[in-house]
Amino acid sequence: MDDKLAKVLYHMNCECLSVNFNLDSLEDRINKNEKLLSEFGIDARTELLDLDNDSINCSSKNTHKEIIKIKSFDEIYNEANESHPDEISIEDLFSEDELKKNKEECKRIIKEFNKIYSLDATDYLICTAGAIISSIIDILLIGIPHKTTVGLKAGRLADYIREHFEKVFPQDKMEKLANETRTKVSYDAQDNRNTVEYVEGLSTYYHRLLSLGHDPILGFFVGVIDIFKGQMTTIDKKGKFAIQVIEEYSERKGKDIFESITKQILHLESDITTSMGLPVPFMALFNLLQFGKIGDKELTIAEIVQGMYYEGFDFIHFCSQSISVMVLEVFVRVCSFIKHKMEFIELQKQMPTDYKITGNPKIVSVLFVSHLETVAINTGKVYFTKNPLSINYAEWLTFAKSLLGFVKFNIISKPELRDKFFYDKLKDEFTDLYEGIEIDFLDTFSDCEFEL
Repeated sequence: MDDKLAKVLYHMNCECLSVNFNLDSLEDRINKNEKLLSEFGIDARTELLDLDNDSINCSSKNTHKEIIKIKSFDEIYNEANESHPDEISIEDLFSEDELKKNKEECKRIIKEFNKIYSLDATDYLICTAGAIISSIIDILLIGIPHKTTVGLKAGRLADYIREHFEKVFPQDKMEKLANETRTKVSYDAQDNRNTVEYVEGLSTYYHRLLSLGHDPILGFFVGVIDIFKGQMTTIDKKGKFAIQVIEEYSERKGKDIFESITKQILHLESDITTSMGLPVPFMALFNLLQFGKIGDKELTIAEIVQGMYYEGFDFIHFCSQSISVMVLEVFVRVCSFIKHKMEFIELQKQMPTDYKITGNPKIVSVLFVSHLETVAINTGKVYFTKNPLSINYAEWLTFAKSLLGFVKFNIISKPELRDKFFYDKLKDEFTDLYEGIEIDFLDTFSDCEFEL
């Protein structure tokens, strides 16, 4: 609060307290006078009513209105400053007991706000149930990819998804598509025969993992730029980043950005069901993580990820893993929606007049907790199997997204909502107070005019 306003309020408060006005003594005097009049046979209340009627008639005849001069804020502040030259803060307006009550009221309002956004037992039950269902699907139906004589196999659901991809993108048609000029791209070097700068590990097995253009997500940024500029962007097995132009692939350059995008889509389509397949999103970036001593062979994180890709952890398996994530999201969101609708009417009763809740206020926290529990279960799965292929990469990516949303909500959005809730709560209480003051003011000074 402004220091000037605090001093003015403090001064006015002191002026009010200086007025000696005892309602109890006034009531006693009225009762004594009524008793004295009744001894003389006079009904005091009837006489007073007649006097009131006479005064009303007289006042109706008197058209002259009293003029009250209103002081400016600066004038009142100067008076307050003369009476109280010391600095005045808002706390000085209240007694110790009032300050204590104010703090307790603030805590009560904040507690009321937190209740809206805090998870209850039912919310945690929804989170746990969703995590268990998702984990069961991941463990029993998706499984761990492994190479067999008839191709890659995993759980029954993962096998079904892979078979569906092979039907939609049959390998013989994809091979024909890969040989067409329109699918040739500048970043598709499969060895170092034509490279200007040597790329460690570049081969038919690993070239898609090392080339950023083959990434299902990054490819639509880096890959399109590579095609448009006729270059290749790689992160090799040792973590070395390189951008180079291969002259032998100059005819593969896109004429414009639209042709580059078309080439990118067709090239990824032709690679999706090949023996090594496309890498999972952002997998190439793990080549930068050249640290760690994992397992008996003390492998780095980059080497672990490279081995996972070689063993069949590809884009199709990533799509299979995404099913358990989708089941978790749908289950949690539907259950939370039903619960929110059942509580909505009761919840609105606790809200200030101007405070509106849009959507489900708990959904960010519920999703975060459910994904946290799911990745915890997945961590246990990896620990007991001792197999990095057990990692549900799709779930970990979704958990990272939910973590960012949870942090953003609690650091940025929630404090703003709390301040608005607090303000609207006080605004409702002050509105009632101001309405009462306005009514009393108009009744008291109805026959007065004000002059600034």
